[in-house]
Amino acid sequence: MVQRLVKTIMCENGDLYSTTNGRRILLARCRPRIEITEQSVNIKSIGVHGFNVKKNYITLILCGTPELTRELDMDFWNTITSFGIEADIQRTDGVFERMYFDNAVPQEIDLDGEWVFEVTGQPGFTKKLLSI
Repeated sequence: MVQRLVKTIMCENGDLYSTTNGRRILLARCRPRIEITEQSVNIKSIGVHGFNVKKNYITLILCGTPELTRELDMDFWNTITSFGIEADIQRTDGVFERMYFDNAVPQEIDLDGEWVFEVTGQPGFTKKLLSI
């Protein structure tokens, strides 16, 4: 399997939300970075040279230490059912567009550093980001 970074997009005015007990709560203000990664596997069983199977993944990284809007104790972490991130992305025409990343799945949360989330379940979203 080969993995390569396809594109990096810096965002502005990011907000990290959690869903807790059916309520959406602002957790932090941040400057997210989007990384689009492509994974490919060469399948050699069909044809002379085989073929590649490719899949793109979107990772959101909250750069630096996010500006927390509330205390995050262990009791609160245990009540979170999902995360969402909103951020402004500058398009090629110079206009900022607000993007919504629902279903952000935490991969690593360093309370003194970067927070890393994988974005899943948004068909067609990768193509939109690649065109920015």
